[in-house]
Amino acid sequence: MSKDQPFPFGAVVLSVVPVAGLLFAFAKVGEMQSSLAIQEKYVRYAKFWGGNPAEVYSHWLDMVLMSGNAIALAWLVGVEACVRSRPHRPWVPWLVRGCGVLAIVLSGTIAIGLDGEYGEGTVFIVAPIFFLPILVSSYYLLRQLAGLAQWRPADVAVLAAGFSIFHVAAQLYYEPSETGAPGYGIAPMWLGTVLVAVGCVVAQGIRTALRHRRASK
Repeated sequence: MSKDQPFPFGAVVLSVVPVAGLLFAFAKVGEMQSSLAIQEKYVRYAKFWGGNPAEVYSHWLDMVLMSGNAIALAWLVGVEACVRSRPHRPWVPWLVRGCGVLAIVLSGTIAIGLDGEYGEGTVFIVAPIFFLPILVSSYYLLRQLAGLAQWRPADVAVLAAGFSIFHVAAQLYYEPSETGAPGYGIAPMWLGTVLVAVGCVVAQGIRTALRHRRASK
């Protein structure tokens, strides 16, 4: 697009919002550590999450790290749909997607640091093995669905909302356990998202190869 396009303040602000939201959420969870030392509050949290105070704290960190980033990625896909629907500077889509990477890296670093200081120390293991593959594969699938919807903002907004609700509901199911890590219910979530994403990549590769073969005849 032309360099005469006005500076996209709206797109920049909307891209930064989820990063700021995650930082705010981690700040609130950071404050929560002291409240876990208060017996009545710990019992209330432990009834749902399970485990001792350090393990309960790790569960809260997991929730922000996994569901928080899922909501952030869904938000950014919605922003990208709006950007695609109107003229924009060439770097704007890269900014939107880059904020998604920044959100994951920054929040992962903060979560691992807080978990090592106050939690059970499980985030360091769970994040790369489970959370990152689930986030990347489900984000890929969301973008594929947005492409099928031709990136229409209204349709993508519905998809993004469903994506967010799905991740929050799923984590509320698989996260509670008697350790600081998610329960066994995360395994089907991991297998499902990764296998479906891999299947889509393979199917796309086959379709592309068939198109090239037909075009060469």
